[in-house]
Order: sequence, then structure tokens, then C-alpha cells
Amino acid sequence: MSDAQKEDVVVGDANKTKETEASPSAVPTESRNILVPVDPSMDPKICDSIKAAIADMYMKGDVVHLLHCIGQRIIRQEEKARKYIEENFVTWLKELKVPFVIEIGQASTETDSIGRVICRRAERLGASCVVLAKHNRGAIKEFFLGSVTSYCLHHCKMPMLIIPSQD
Repeated sequence: MSDAQKEDVVVGDANKTKETEASPSAVPTESRNILVPVDPSMDPKICDSIKAAIADMYMKGDVVHLLHCIGQRIIRQEEKARKYIEENFVTWLKELKVPFVIEIGQASTETDSIGRVICRRAERLGASCVVLAKHNRGAIKEFFLGSVTSYCLHHCKMPMLIIPSQD
């Protein structure tokens, strides 16, 4: 299996027909797609900041794509990722009647691989904006481990909104 195949995004919840959820085929072409990569290491304050950013930019017809990257296609990892997204974002989006799609992407755990998945998904969606949280790991860790935010900032061709860490 090639890296490109491994990094394809699998769209979840496409079979559900809840009023506030949008399947990829149901997304009208004139709507804006807002891509929001999320992961469980995000501080709750960052989640609140992301929600505020979505609330500020949302216009009727937009669709929010919540993307979480996992290392391997393991059902337990997918379930944990979906549970995290549902607990932290879905209830809030449903209350606001914001259409959304939960997406689980597969990538190696390397920073550039996760960043590559985000950038590719943003381009495929024609995302109007990528809302990305910056984790504050410190300069030394970021130097050796890299930064998904930094990778996306330098490689993504779509507009980005970077949410700073809340230290």
C-alpha cells in the first residue's frame, strides 16, 4: 500500500441522516468547507477557542469538517477518535445547527505525515479555511519533533487560521 493510499481520509458518519450532519455527497458546491483538525492532546481552552473561531466565521450553508488523524486503521483508535470529537464538538455543533462531517485520517505519527494529510484534505475539500490549533511544546521539542502547525503553515495552499496555545 502506498503512502498516498494510507493517508486518504475516511469520512465517518456518512450513513447517518441526522439533520445537522452532512454527508460528503450532500454538501452543496456553493457552500464553504471549513476544515478543523482536532486531537485529544488539545487543551480544553483551545477547544473553546476553536469553537469561538467557528462561531465567528460560520455562515449559513457552511460545512465544518472535523478531522482527526490516527496512526493505523485500528477500530479501537477510530472509536476513540470519534468519541473525542463527539464529546468535545458534536453536541455544540448540533445545538447551533451547524452541518458537520466527522473525518478520520490515517497517517504515520510523524509530524510531516499528519501535516501532509491535513494539507491534502484541505485541497481536496477546497477548504475556505483551515482552523488549526498550535500546541506549545517548547522550542527544543518542536525543533526535534517538528510541528504540524508549522508544516501546514508552510505547505498548505488554503487560507489558515492558527489558534495560539493558551499558556
